[in-house]
Formats: sequence, structure tokens, C-alpha cells
Amino acid sequence: MHYTGTIWRPPYEASSLLLEVTAGCTHHRCKFCTLYNDLPFKFRMSPLADIESDLLETQLRSTDPISMLTARLQGLARPERVQRAFLTGANPFVLKSERLMAIADLIRQYVPRVKTIGCFARITDVTLKSDEELASLHQAGYDGLTIGIETGDDEALRFMNKGYTAADIPLARLENAFSAAKSRGPDDSRSLALPAGSLLFHRLAIMGLHPEGMQPFTAPDGSAVVCNGELYGFRQMKRALEAKGYVFSSGSDCELLLPLWREYGADMFDKLDAEFALILYDAPTGSFVAARDPVGIRPLYYGYSSSGHILFASEPKCLLGLADRIMPFPPGCFY
Repeated sequence: MHYTGTIWRPPYEASSLLLEVTAGCTHHRCKFCTLYNDLPFKFRMSPLADIESDLLETQLRSTDPISMLTARLQGLARPERVQRAFLTGANPFVLKSERLMAIADLIRQYVPRVKTIGCFARITDVTLKSDEELASLHQAGYDGLTIGIETGDDEALRFMNKGYTAADIPLARLENAFSAAKSRGPDDSRSLALPAGSLLFHRLAIMGLHPEGMQPFTAPDGSAVVCNGELYGFRQMKRALEAKGYVFSSGSDCELLLPLWREYGADMFDKLDAEFALILYDAPTGSFVAARDPVGIRPLYYGYSSSGHILFASEPKCLLGLADRIMPFPPGCFY
């Protein structure tokens, strides 16, 4: 096998075929990373001939007695059990889609038992590819990108010398998926980019019919909320908040949520007589809160992106292509 330097892989790829298609990292300037310091170069692509040779060697290990014994002595996975390939190097996903497809074709040709392919990737590797390219690569077997622990905080990204900013994580991808739920709110649509994520909302105007009732609602401290729901008896609660100095600009019941959060925090959910599914961004802590009514009248689903970020939506189809596994958010709970 053509391996260069130390080969790094995630623990969960222990049983995968480790196939070197790149060596090193295209960035290799992150402050915390020393993984590829032993290489005399920054980044290198493996020739397709070397990749094909390694796949042929893998194929022989399942039929040639000497190769099978050598593999056993080296502690390599038994070829007949290998059903997944992991492409080594810091970010093989930076390769052009055509080359990644060619590698997938070679894997299928020599090791047909391999059905899925994983690799390391940088955020920028993903954003450089179109939605159509990503869909084709997923169909070809690429189903797991391992991306290091990231953040949407620009100050942290600069400090760690990650080589990109939060703005490089495109809101357009979310908006494309968001359009799948347009039928839920045909009256208006709005998206709001925040330091730690984004909120997107389709409106079906029932209460607070004026433009001021459009969500996301925001607060002076930068907090924001979107909610699909109805707060029963909200007018009495609204008068109590007004008495404390809060000013409201619409007749929407959901405009009360940010003041309630500021007053009571998570305890506000005990005070709500409501059916709701909401996502709230708390600016002072830079964190998101998700919650659903105890009966689960209003729908809410969630999943995780390939980079480990949590995603929420009112309909599961909005998360298709963004999360591998889509789950219902449990009623009566908050995150």
C-alpha cells in the first residue's frame, strides 16, 4: 500500500479500508494542528495509478494466501469484511468532483463490497462544490465527511487561523432546503444570519397581520426567535410585561417570547399555556434554544450536519440533504 508519513483516521473508521488519495493538508496553518508536520511537503495528490495499485493489492488479500497472511500479521482488516473505504489525508474532499467520482469508480471495480466512502474535509472543501455535485458524490457512496470541531464565531476562527470566516458557510444552502416548506407559510419569508447560526421563517399570517408581525422577532441585545404556535390568553401576559417596561410593535402573540425568555429563562416554558415549536437565539450566551409544547401539537424535527452542527425544521423534508438522520423533536422538551 502507498502510505506516506503517519496515517490519521477517526476511531470510527477502524474497520474501513484506508486508501491514500492525498497526503498532507491544503491549509496546514491551523494553530492547534501538528498532524502533518512529518511530511516534507504541504499537500500532494496520489496518482490514480497508485490508487488503483492499492485497490488491486486489497483485492488480492482476499484471494492470495501470502497476501492474506501478510495482512493478518499487519493487523489489517480482513478484505472480505471491508464494506467501507476511508480516504486518507487531511482533506481529500478538496479534490475536484470528477476525480472523487473516478476514485469511487475504481473502488467499486476492485472492491465491490465497499458501498460507502468517508474522508476528512474542511468547510471550504464543501462550499466549493455545487449542490448538484454534492448530490452526485453522495449517490456515488460519499456519505460521511469528518470535519473538525468548528465554530461560527469569527474571533475564534481568526485566533485559530482556520482560514475562513462564518460568512464562508453559505446561508444559501439552508435557504434552498428551507424553500421545501414554502407551503407552510405562503404570505412572506425571511432569513436572519446570526453569529452562531441562522433562523429562517415562512409566514402564514393569522395573528398580527401587519408586517410588524413577521418573524424572526429580535431584541435590542441581538437575541431572536422564530415560533410556529399559538399562546393562549397572551393578552394578559402582554399587559404584565408592558407594566415592566417592555414595548411591543405588533399584535402577534409570539412577540412575547423574547421578553418572557429575558424575564424567566427556561422557566418560561412552565408558564406557557400554548401549542408551539420554537427556536430562540440567546445573544448574551451565543447559544440556541429549541422547545416544543408538551403535547407535541406543533411539529419540530432535528438532525446533525456532516460537520456536527444541529439543524431544526418544521418539516423533515427541509433537512433532506443537510442531515443524514432526521428525528422528531420530543414533545415537552427543550434543547
